[in-house]
Amino acid sequence: MTQVGEKVLKRSLVDLAAELAATEAQIVACIHDEIILEVEEARAETAKQVLEQVMVAAGEHYRTQVPVVGLELIRRLAQKQQNDTNRAAKTLSGLGKQSTSNVS
Repeated sequence: MTQVGEKVLKRSLVDLAAELAATEAQIVACIHDEIILEVEEARAETAKQVLEQVMVAAGEHYRTQVPVVGLELIRRLAQKQQNDTNRAAKTLSGLGKQSTSNVS
């Protein structure tokens, strides 16, 4: 598990204890990236929803904003590369025609 994953799990465990009070669910195990609860069947769906909300919130808390190169910049770079390729092909094509016309 990554350091961020460990932090998310730990924060989830801390926040979860208080959030589960209404469901009377108990945390019985934490294995890798899983939190295992024991809860009455009648309250299982509610406990599941609480668990999911807490884990998502913990993940959002530690999520980093990684800047992504803008799609427009990628398009411009691809277009420039295509233009360069086309220009090179025309130049080579023109050189072939010149050498053919000089031979006759």
